[in-house]
Amino acid sequence: MDRFKEPVGILIAEDDDEYFGLLQEAMKETAIKGPVQRFADGEALMNHLGLRGKNSSERLMILMDLNMPKKTGHEALREIRAIPELRKIPIVIMTVSNDPRDIARCYEAGANSFITKPFDFDQLLKTFEIFKQYWLERVQLP
Repeated sequence: MDRFKEPVGILIAEDDDEYFGLLQEAMKETAIKGPVQRFADGEALMNHLGLRGKNSSERLMILMDLNMPKKTGHEALREIRAIPELRKIPIVIMTVSNDPRDIARCYEAGANSFITKPFDFDQLLKTFEIFKQYWLERVQLP
């Protein structure tokens, strides 16, 4: 199989159980394929990434909230971008914030995209359809 047609693993750092359920439903309805793993905080995400090892061939991307316990999305983003083996993983921030300071801070730290969370399910479906078309069908990921 062509490596660029293989499913991409999506790591989701989201502490809100209810919103994670909405994300799962939206991904199912928009037919996003590939393994999905959830982490309830930035620390759990970083622990997982540390266990992956330097030679992992799995294609990944991260969908991350900013406001999480133990380690915030801002902290995890900075740490991920500081580790050479992890720098190539695309990171999409999906958070309630639409504060220009949060947006600027995330892009300065190396985020690839910033999305303000839609709470209306129809808007979430539209967001995930665009996410799927762009990140999983158009962009060539490492």
